[in-house]
Formats: sequence, structure tokens, C-alpha cells
Amino acid sequence: MKNRIFIFAIIIGITISAKVVFSRNSETQINIGFDEKIKKEDVVITLNTYGYIIKGEEPSIYVGETKKYIPLYKDAKIQEYKDSDINKYSDYYIYAKYNNKYAKMKYSNPLVMGSNETKIHIFINSLNDVEYLSSSTVIQSTQTIADNSFQEIEKFKENKHDLKMFSYLNNL
Repeated sequence: MKNRIFIFAIIIGITISAKVVFSRNSETQINIGFDEKIKKEDVVITLNTYGYIIKGEEPSIYVGETKKYIPLYKDAKIQEYKDSDINKYSDYYIYAKYNNKYAKMKYSNPLVMGSNETKIHIFINSLNDVEYLSSSTVIQSTQTIADNSFQEIEKFKENKHDLKMFSYLNNL
């Protein structure tokens, strides 16, 4: 009888240990980096959730575009985002304003790609006097730079959702 209790206790211990080791981290880490030419005090960044809500190991409920936005960067510092539920969504739009120009970039939650935690890396880079959003410091393709570069608001006038998100940037 003692052997059975001992074996049962070992199985419970192994199960709990495995759950702790292999469970996903519910914390979100956001890193924002800048090219040396960028004036940090002129940058405002928000994150807009879209795609799927993540339940368990994979995306489960499609929500599409949402009106939810989380201010990430303003007044040359990262804003408080720890109490938000950023990590519960599969995808994001990163919206930014710099020198009265606007940029948008898509970003996927690393949890969807098998990572154990949500880490979001946002960089504002500059190449040949073109500033653009990126998820790394590696020089992107010319098409990606063009898609994610800071431009006049008129470029986005056909997308009402983008205009709404940019209006939030203006009001921060």
C-alpha cells in the first residue's frame, strides 16, 4: 500500500513539474528600438489586436479587426501595458506616428508560432532618409520598407480602420 501511495505521489509530482516546464508564459515583453537618427520624443506607438483569440495551445475564436488599442510608446518611454491582454490575441497591427507621418506593420504573436511567451520587438529604422517600422534591425526588402515606411495620412485614407487607429495616436 505504501508503494502505491509513493508511486502515485511521484506521478503527481512529475505531472505538475511537466506542466510548469511546458506551460506558456502569460507575460508579455515589449522591446522598442530606434535607429540613431530617430528622435525618440517625436514617436508615438500603439498596438491594435486582431485575428484570433488564443485559447490553450492555438488560435480558437476568430475576431477579425478589433477596436482595441494599447498605447505602447509616448513621451520617449514605453507605456504601461502589463495589465492588458495583448498575449491573448494571435496577431497585431503596430501603428506609429513620427514627425506627422504614419506607419503600420503587421505582427504575429510568437505563441502562435510555438514560442512559450509573447515577445514583441518593434524597431524604427532609417535607411537613405526613409524611416520605417520593422520587427528587427536587419535591413528589410525594399518592398517591406515601402509597406512599413512613415507616410502622409492620405496613403491610408481608403482604410477607415487605419484612420481610426491613427486618430488614437493623435490623441495620446
